[in-house]
Amino acid sequence: MQLLQPAFRWQGAQASSTGWIGIEIGTTAIKIAQLERKDHQSRIARSIVVNADDERPFDVGCFESGRIGQEIRKALTSHGGFRGRNTACVLSMHFCGLRTLSSAAESDEERRELIGLELSPKVSSSRQKEAIEFDFWDCPNQPADENGMTPVHVLSIPSSLSYSVGRNLLAAGLNCQVLDGLPLTMMRSASLMDDTGAPDDQPVAILDWDHSAATLIVSQHNQPLLTRSIKGCGLQRLMTAIRQRLKISSVDAETLLKTYGIDGGEEANNSKRKLQIILSDLASDLLTELEEEISQTLEFFEMQFRGLCPSKLTLVGAGSCISNLSERLTQNVGIPSSAWQLNEHGPESGHPASLLASTASLSALGWEL
Repeated sequence: MQLLQPAFRWQGAQASSTGWIGIEIGTTAIKIAQLERKDHQSRIARSIVVNADDERPFDVGCFESGRIGQEIRKALTSHGGFRGRNTACVLSMHFCGLRTLSSAAESDEERRELIGLELSPKVSSSRQKEAIEFDFWDCPNQPADENGMTPVHVLSIPSSLSYSVGRNLLAAGLNCQVLDGLPLTMMRSASLMDDTGAPDDQPVAILDWDHSAATLIVSQHNQPLLTRSIKGCGLQRLMTAIRQRLKISSVDAETLLKTYGIDGGEEANNSKRKLQIILSDLASDLLTELEEEISQTLEFFEMQFRGLCPSKLTLVGAGSCISNLSERLTQNVGIPSSAWQLNEHGPESGHPASLLASTASLSALGWEL
């Protein structure tokens, strides 16, 4: 499997039957998973999800105070089954900046310098300039304009945050080998699947529906062709609505969505159908907005890439666990949709595989670097 420029990469490690410890840090949960490989097949052998309290989300201050490292260390200690200390980590798009810039088609070093100048904030002499860490990748099949400028995707975070991530993981007893970028993590998670449902030359779309944002990428041949962070469509909108309507916690709201889900039109007992209708009503505006944004993005992609259209939409993240969601997206977006799966999900974990897609991809980097 070809690896495309993992963002913010450090020293690699030797491959073994056990992958690295993959960690995804979001605003409402920290997900941890580790793959094992046997007979050329991988499975999620160990996993933990640490949920934040409703009133205490995981924000930037939690990195600065060391709370993130404390939560990870406590989770790993209580589980006791994870192997090794090497880890790869990715942050929610809530903490990152994603934009498309035009850059002269020169060497990578020159382009990096120009992008750095473009990203540097204009500041007054009264305050210091915030240093930024970033990486970039080309937009394939996009020709240079008349001025010789080509588009590139740029992912960035404050340098202080990247260093704080490393310090927190070190405090948890881990060696951070890679601080990855979510679009690339998502792309590699799709390549881990046995069957993406698409021919080798057909693009694949992946939707990561997180609490703070929805991120859509389209990739082909392990190259991200399009990346878009859909603002305002975070799952938190739905969680808040359910909490207020039913007077329950976010964890209980997620359980209801996973167990009962939205109305799928199937036969069900009265109590189940009634609850599905309530959840569907609360989710209606958000789902309609999300579906419109996905459809418009895929239409734009088809125009930009000469008729290429993804043949399947793979769902990852917390939103992928909503029962009947894939059926609704298949109907309203117009392409087959399904939650991410791996060969064999570890028997000891009660978490849906699609919830751990990013952490599985990060764990697999232990075999690639």
